[in-house]
Amino acid sequence: IINLLIYNVDPKYIIALTFTRKAAAEMQERLYIRARFMATTSDKELLQHLKQIGIDTTSDNVERARNIYEHLLHAQFPVRITTFHAFCQEILLRFPLEANLPPDFELLETTSTLELEAWQALYQQLRMSTNTELGDALEFLFNKLDSLSSTSELVMKFIGSRIDWWAYTHGKNDPVAYAVNRLAKKLQVKPDNVESEEQQISLFLSDLILDQFSALGKFLKRLNKSYEKKQIEQISLILNANQALSLRLSACQKTLYTLKGDPRNISTALLKSIGPQDEHKFEQLFATLCDRYQDFSQELKRVNVYRLSHAWLTVGNQLLTHYQTLKRQRRYLDYADLEWKTCELLNHGENAMWIQYKLDQRIDHLLVDEFQDTNPSQWTMLSPLLEELASTQTERLRSVFLVGDE
Repeated sequence: IINLLIYNVDPKYIIALTFTRKAAAEMQERLYIRARFMATTSDKELLQHLKQIGIDTTSDNVERARNIYEHLLHAQFPVRITTFHAFCQEILLRFPLEANLPPDFELLETTSTLELEAWQALYQQLRMSTNTELGDALEFLFNKLDSLSSTSELVMKFIGSRIDWWAYTHGKNDPVAYAVNRLAKKLQVKPDNVESEEQQISLFLSDLILDQFSALGKFLKRLNKSYEKKQIEQISLILNANQALSLRLSACQKTLYTLKGDPRNISTALLKSIGPQDEHKFEQLFATLCDRYQDFSQELKRVNVYRLSHAWLTVGNQLLTHYQTLKRQRRYLDYADLEWKTCELLNHGENAMWIQYKLDQRIDHLLVDEFQDTNPSQWTMLSPLLEELASTQTERLRSVFLVGDE
């Protein structure tokens, strides 16, 4: 910024964006401290300083460096050093109608009270309606998480992730259906044929699997050692149809795998005890059971991820609908709304090109501190501004300075 000012750039065309008000205030303070230093220091120190920051020490540059502090103090429009959210708020206040916002919207700094109201509205909806899909989804989450507080905490996280959700499902008529269908493809799950966990385990414990575990138990009984007795007990549990399906599945895992999740070793001594005639049969049987259990275990995880995600998206999206409705009724916007509404305005609105042009007239030099190239909303917001800066064919000196954050 100092370099630009020394090269006679008008402060009103410089904007620096950062994340927090504290960081913006620190940048502003450093700018004025540096400018005051150049105005009051000795000629020798000033020349040395200008060399350090890459400025030619011509008489004109030295004079301009001396005058920057006074120039900043008396500038009608100073260098704008602000936060992303303040920048978004400024844009939306300039173009509220284009952003489909009330001109007198109020910024909501804390959202916890409104989030609680949205949660109560969700409960009220469940009591008043016959939306079984929503009710089933909430019940599924509650049963999985074993408590109301854990369920509430998980669903509330959906509100915290709303910008990513809006960006991911933008333009989709049914965002939940779109998201779960894409998830199903990634997980290789057929949404129309998803059984419950109990049904899946019951199908896995078919007669063929039970016969193979029974054969494995007969091999182990011939060894008559304490180590194998524990596995024999587990196999008895697997074969007992009166036991809970979850216990029987756990017994399968304990029979075939160690606590670390590795297949149990088949020692040479164990194979010799079985005898050369049955040695190969035993190895093949054990390997087959391990492979089948591993395949089923991975399938069960994929289906559980799908069902849990489907339930979370269903409940979370409805909670978010209530939350957004409450804000709209009271003319509130929160920080996430500022970001997303600005993204929409600059990228998808009918007047997007015109607004980009209007903003471009006020920005010649853009500095972004702690730039997050993994932040989709930040990139979506900056991208049209950068494109507009790059496409302008004029004599104006223009620059972009991104401070990356590893």
